[in-house]
Amino acid sequence: MMSDSTNVLSPGRSVSETAVAESLLRHVSAAKGRVVATQFASNIHRLGSLKAAADLTGRKL
Repeated sequence: MMSDSTNVLSPGRSVSETAVAESLLRHVSAAKGRVVATQFASNIHRLGSLKAAADLTGRKL
C-alpha cells in the first residue's frame, strides 16, 4: 500500500474545505473571463466545490 499527502510534514493546520469553497466562489464570481482550475484527482469534494461555483455564477464546468 502506498499513500501520499501534500504538506503532511508541515506544522500547523489547513483551512476547511468549506472555507476553500467560499474562496473559490468569490474568485469565480470576480473573474471577467474564463477560469482555469487544477486539482488532485483524488480530491472529489474540491471538484464538487468547483461545480457549485460554476453553477452559482452561470458558468460551465
